[in-house]
Amino acid sequence: MKSLKKVLAAAVTVTAVMASWIIPVMADPYVYTPITGTTTKLNKFFIVDADVEIPDVTFNYEIDPISDSDAIDATDSTMAVLPGVAGATVAPVSFNKDSASYPSVQTGDSLTLPSGMKYCKDDITIDLTGCSFTEPGVYRYVLKEEQCANGAVTCDTTEKYLDVFIVDKNGATDSGELELAGYTIHTNDAAPAKAGGTLSDKIDSITNSYVTADLYIGKKVDGNQGSRDKFFKFTLEVTGLAEGTVLTVDLTNASAAVGDNAATVYAAGTANPTEMTADSDGKATADFYLQNGQYVIVYGLTENASYTISEDAEDYTSQASSASSFTIGSVTFNGAVSGQITDKDSSGTISDDTFAAGFTNTREGTIPTGVITRVAPIVAVGIIVAAGIVIIAVRNVKRKAEEEA
Repeated sequence: MKSLKKVLAAAVTVTAVMASWIIPVMADPYVYTPITGTTTKLNKFFIVDADVEIPDVTFNYEIDPISDSDAIDATDSTMAVLPGVAGATVAPVSFNKDSASYPSVQTGDSLTLPSGMKYCKDDITIDLTGCSFTEPGVYRYVLKEEQCANGAVTCDTTEKYLDVFIVDKNGATDSGELELAGYTIHTNDAAPAKAGGTLSDKIDSITNSYVTADLYIGKKVDGNQGSRDKFFKFTLEVTGLAEGTVLTVDLTNASAAVGDNAATVYAAGTANPTEMTADSDGKATADFYLQNGQYVIVYGLTENASYTISEDAEDYTSQASSASSFTIGSVTFNGAVSGQITDKDSSGTISDDTFAAGFTNTREGTIPTGVITRVAPIVAVGIIVAAGIVIIAVRNVKRKAEEEA
């Protein structure tokens, strides 16, 4: 009996093994083959004043999956939102003086360009190739632009949302294949609707601007002893700039260099600068030389920087334009101008307003009244002598005529 039981047990074991060879193990139809993400892009626009050199600036970005607590459950009308898979990155975007710029909006670019401005453009590339998705769903990331080191650059630090749509490739069939259906970048953290449709908060770009002001420095000479062709020296110092900031100088209404005239104490040929560059301490300094009726324009002074203007008036009396206004061409230098400097050795903080600093130099000389008194008798004697000479000459001519007759 025991032997029979052993034989039966062995037979069962052999049968089971043989069955395993014949009957294949069924694969789990709900195990998906993971897929990786791709890259997607946003436009980056950088707006600056048309007369300003493009500053050296880099825009950096953070991208992270939303937290588990920010995940959203599905409802009858909206889809579930899942935290994104770790591994997403965003490449920095940089601009500098060599970047291409455009004075008008190019075809396909979605931005508003104010008058007198230009813009640069590039792509913000979001890389999801390091992310592996294993299930259908909406995976969400938070995208944020970091604040720029240059305080004059307006950065968009508000949070944006990137949704990655992963779907079952074949729908009703059990193929176990996934497909990346697309991306959306938007500003609303609500769940997407099941019915789809157009997102009102969808974005395709991030726009930044460079806030600057322009400074006009003008010169007027007055007085009967004032030299209209004399060059006067001004010194402009700007602090609180980002290192390497370039301030462009417009010399259209000034001389390129000091002229050769006897009234000027500075060497003829000394050049007026065409730009100013901030050093490692954020300071830019330059000397300007102006005659009567001339002015320079300094472009690109950044908001919240500080400035000082001083003049070497020599033996002239100097007044700021608020005390003695004047106009050169279409530019009026007086206290009514927004941001007007009100003292000849002025300093202050730069706003985003254009401002004008005009200086009137006066030198008067009064002619002594005694000079006229002392000269008058001499003049009278001269007149009498001349009259006598004329009378004698006439008499001589008459006498000679009578003698010949």
